Amino acid sequence: MTALLLILIACGSPEPAAEAPAKPVAEAAPEASPTAEQEWKHWGDPFTEGSSAISVTSVLDDPDPHVGKNVRITGEVADVCQKKGCWMVVQDDKARTMRVTMKDHSFGVDMDTTGGLCELEGTVVKKDADPETAAHFASESANPEKAPQGEGTSATYEIVVTAVSIKKQQS
Repeated sequence: MTALLLILIACGSPEPAAEAPAKPVAEAAPEASPTAEQEWKHWGDPFTEGSSAISVTSVLDDPDPHVGKNVRITGEVADVCQKKGCWMVVQDDKARTMRVTMKDHSFGVDMDTTGGLCELEGTVVKKDADPETAAHFASESANPEKAPQGEGTSATYEIVVTAVSIKKQQS
């Protein structure tokens, strides 16, 4: 119940918590000859040096070995919190999804990044079923049908991230 209260307070408060200030938004280094469609936007800490990314499919295929470990994953943004950008849902090429939360609510991503490619770094955690938290996420969602399967009724996996880069889908 305390966790739900903290989520509701953090997502629903009009001003950011008086914790550490949000990390500045920086542009990630685009590929050679940058164009608007090659721009990646970065939030949070820098990615860990030398870490290589795996697909979200790899984590979703067998999540237990990743629990408690720092991973860097790639996928597609399927949903973003429409209140503050403080959570996302990332999906694989099979349309399976995984919840992404920002560690300590220290940053939020742009709310219009659904459909973009993303690279995330953080710790995989296993979450017990919590119908109240699932309802809270659904209330802030643009695409509630993209919630991780079983969220709110069975245990699910999520990644608590310290770094996010998104290549926004071009219109």
